[in-house]
Amino acid sequence: MPLNYTKSVKLFNRQIFVYSEIILKALYRSDVKNGGNGARLYFLAKDWDQSKRGSILEDDFRSYIANDLKIADWNYRRWINSAIEIGLIKKTITPKGKKLMLAGYRKACDLLEINRLRPMQAITIKDLLGKNWQAELWACFLVNYQGRPIARQTLFNISGVKKSTQRNLEKRTNKIKNIRNFAKDASLDKSHLTGFRDHVRNNAFINNNQITFRIADTKEVKGIQAKSKTSTLKHINAFIRSSCILAGKIKYSRLYCENDKELKIAEQNRDPYKNYLFLKAEGKQRGFNLYHAISYAH
Repeated sequence: MPLNYTKSVKLFNRQIFVYSEIILKALYRSDVKNGGNGARLYFLAKDWDQSKRGSILEDDFRSYIANDLKIADWNYRRWINSAIEIGLIKKTITPKGKKLMLAGYRKACDLLEINRLRPMQAITIKDLLGKNWQAELWACFLVNYQGRPIARQTLFNISGVKKSTQRNLEKRTNKIKNIRNFAKDASLDKSHLTGFRDHVRNNAFINNNQITFRIADTKEVKGIQAKSKTSTLKHINAFIRSSCILAGKIKYSRLYCENDKELKIAEQNRDPYKNYLFLKAEGKQRGFNLYHAISYAH
């Protein structure tokens, strides 16, 4: 057994923290080849930068990548070229030698058109570099969106991951569980089912004499840790909000509420094009969640 075996195992099992949104956005950019690999290298460089100054010596980092992480040199060249093309890394020459300048997270969000960052997630180096790394990163991404219904279209808007790809990634890991959600509209008589199917929800059915329909699933993720919110994250998101709202790019409105207080706030900020808000029903159901559909249709 090689003398450095134990050291290698500890290294690959060590956790680093990443913003999965940044890697996923880079991965599914159509204009950059190997964008996801460039973003992975960016976070490895961020982890290597223990001084947190945003710059590292390239020769030292390249030696770490080749000798400790066993990444082939031709892979390193492809990955760093992708990171440079996106703008996450820049090369420069100083009196001390060649350096890599690492973009800040705020700059990364601007480059990749990310409208909001959630707390960082922990992932082992082994999972970040393994064959199933895309599914592992998708699980990391979902850890900040678990506990409430969230539509696949919404996840696509945030991450850039297509709905069909989302399903495929979730099949490739046992860390993600989808919990079905149903909503009941008590304001309509069951005799309106046909019209409701034709004009509102084609998946509606009658349950306990009430019109019932499927809504977005809730995600549950196990085995992944997310950092607590930090002042740095708050400052990044404050900058994103100020730049995006002024440009008219984003507007947040909650659809799924856990209690009456959340519902009251959601009513004040309701999207007028949405006919429903949803309030979670009290009590526990077996294997699914039930919501009251509160209609605002005119």
